[in-house]
Amino acid sequence: MNHETVTELLPWYVNGTLAPHERAAVEAELASCPLCAADLAELQRIHAAMHELDQDAPGPSESLFARTLARVDTQPQRKGVAFSLRGWWEQLSAWGRVAALAPAAVAILFIAVVGGRALVAPQRAGISTYSSPVAGQPKTMDELETRNNALAPAAAPPPAGVAGTVARSAAEQVPVPQAQSVLSKLKATNGPTLQPLAPSQRPQLIRTGEIALLVPDVERSLAQLQQLAQLQFGDVISLNDQTPSVPGVRHSAQVQLAIPADRFDITMDALARLGAVQSRAISAENVTDQIVDGQARLRNLRRTEADMLRILDRAGKIPDVLEVTQQIAQVREQIEELDAQVQSLQHRVAYSTISIDIEDEKPIATAEPGIGTQLNDAWKAALRQVRTFSVRLASAALVIVAFAPYWLILVVIALVIANRLRK
Repeated sequence: MNHETVTELLPWYVNGTLAPHERAAVEAELASCPLCAADLAELQRIHAAMHELDQDAPGPSESLFARTLARVDTQPQRKGVAFSLRGWWEQLSAWGRVAALAPAAVAILFIAVVGGRALVAPQRAGISTYSSPVAGQPKTMDELETRNNALAPAAAPPPAGVAGTVARSAAEQVPVPQAQSVLSKLKATNGPTLQPLAPSQRPQLIRTGEIALLVPDVERSLAQLQQLAQLQFGDVISLNDQTPSVPGVRHSAQVQLAIPADRFDITMDALARLGAVQSRAISAENVTDQIVDGQARLRNLRRTEADMLRILDRAGKIPDVLEVTQQIAQVREQIEELDAQVQSLQHRVAYSTISIDIEDEKPIATAEPGIGTQLNDAWKAALRQVRTFSVRLASAALVIVAFAPYWLILVVIALVIANRLRK
């Protein structure tokens, strides 16, 4: 039993509550350890002082003492001392320690043998194992080159043991020139590794989308489209909504959205969930050449403008100044037009356009008016007809009055002729 265990058992030794074998181990340790003997003396002094205090204090009643003893008897026994690996190792004999270390030595030997076989197997196959990479073998050219460089004589000497033996045997089996030739062939056949393009090198595409939807309610769908455009940091750039007044005709509307290019696909998927998709189309126009060409021309025009401004500073005659000023104005006009075109293309690349056609699932059905409404409409129609007839009659009377001189003369002539004929 070690010193720490004995130190933990000293309070119980002073109280006289240790088991016989534990008491014997503590006494053996006290005979050989002055520190444990000093701790024991201190605990005995404290124990004696506590007894003196107990003698001066009034004792418990007999009933309380009896109940306390009965409760102590019913409590579970004190648990043994916690297991200590160091104490267990010190208690073992020499043969016991050998028996304990034997399984660990066997496990280490087994791992070394299995690992050595795993290293020797791929090396015995030679360079041909790299012709078709599989699991556990190098898959990239850098890994293959690192593996071949490890076989070169100029490399650092391999460590001793199984790994060093395997490395030396592999170096003897595969010559370095042969490995380098195979490496060069593999690089030639594999070609350059594809790398992702930077954002500045990606093609500049103007994407447009068209989708036709069949929705339960056009008005509600229009509100959802406006909310979707705001959610995707876009805007509604066109809206054509005409509610039909004839029954039996479906309500339809046409909407155009301007959406950031990086949210184009998300918006198309969200639109498809607003109703039944009747048709959908996506197109893209590559304007990379136009933008690059426009930017190059802009740089040349700005350089030309700067040169002409320097010439204008040196010009002394008025005609020369006027001519240079006119040329600068022309160059400036070309710069502004070309800059506007490039910015328009870039804006169309940054914001995609989506055209949406929405249509109601059911045609519009007008409600049948009531009897009172029909009679009221009939009375209003009759009044309109009377008013129209009265206006026409009054118009005819006015026409007759206006032509009175003519028809009165004709009546007088007719009467004169009739009198003469009677005579």
